[in-house]
Amino acid sequence: MVTIKDVAKEAGVSIATVSRVLNNSPRVNEETKKKVLEAIKKLGYSPNVVARSLAKKSLKTNVISIVVPFFTRDFFVEVLRGINNVISKTDYSIHLYNIERIEDREKIFSPELFNRCDGLIVVSFDIKKDEAKILKNAQKPVVLIDSFHPEFSSVYVDNKKGAYMAVRYLIATGRRNIAFVSGVINDPLGFMASYRRYEGLLEALKEAGIPFNPLLHIQTGFSLEKGYRAGKTLISRGIPFDAVFCASDTQAIGLMRALLEEGIKVPEDVAIIGFDDISDARYLGLSTVKQPMTEMGEVGAKILLDLLLGIETSFTHLELPLELIIRLTS
Repeated sequence: MVTIKDVAKEAGVSIATVSRVLNNSPRVNEETKKKVLEAIKKLGYSPNVVARSLAKKSLKTNVISIVVPFFTRDFFVEVLRGINNVISKTDYSIHLYNIERIEDREKIFSPELFNRCDGLIVVSFDIKKDEAKILKNAQKPVVLIDSFHPEFSSVYVDNKKGAYMAVRYLIATGRRNIAFVSGVINDPLGFMASYRRYEGLLEALKEAGIPFNPLLHIQTGFSLEKGYRAGKTLISRGIPFDAVFCASDTQAIGLMRALLEEGIKVPEDVAIIGFDDISDARYLGLSTVKQPMTEMGEVGAKILLDLLLGIETSFTHLELPLELIIRLTS
């Protein structure tokens, strides 16, 4: 009996691609589609029409829900852009749920959420034990973006590694008194990015035999104003520093302005590296750790669509690469 795996092998594509062709997905180019159809004809493959029909009938709302924090921040805007790039080409509509307070999280992560959608994308939240139970009991597809859980499909980057790369570079260029501007390390909403970037910084310093001074660590919000205030605070403490690693580009840009106002030259006196690679970072020549924000959204959305179509039946855990980009500030 000819299987979908045989067709994929004959056409030189993945099983998922064959399934997309069978489901008339718009995400397959014409050349690939032609190869798959030729392989189907050559092998005499007959897809399980009943199974495909059942999969389509299970779609009830034609809605994909997205749970995201602070969706006006640059990082989340780019992730949402990536999600929309994919979903806008389908018949699905998007329902956006913004979480900025603990009460919001408790309200949104409830069984009622799944009554309003066919699938769910959760951005940046590390899933708690009780939330995981709710998500699993719903028996609907769930994809995590910018976080990891062994029981749900996940698309993420290694935040610890990214910070390590940045701080290691600063050390290699002769910097020894390295400050750190981050979000709240033990964030009550459960964001783990700042904590993991903190781990990466400490690992790089320890490896180089450099002690970290806690007074050179500012925990604050992810905005230009917060970064500016962090810069002023660092200066006011009177502790020498020759570099700053920031957990976001927005913080780094605000901090850079504060330093320049005080007559501190960047990078001659103080080197600065941010994280994200937002468009302003490129225009201002900010060194940064580039993470594929839009791509994370696109990949996460594609995985969810595959789950909804029954193409993917097991968990997908995909780590996307980071890149250290050196510009004018370091």
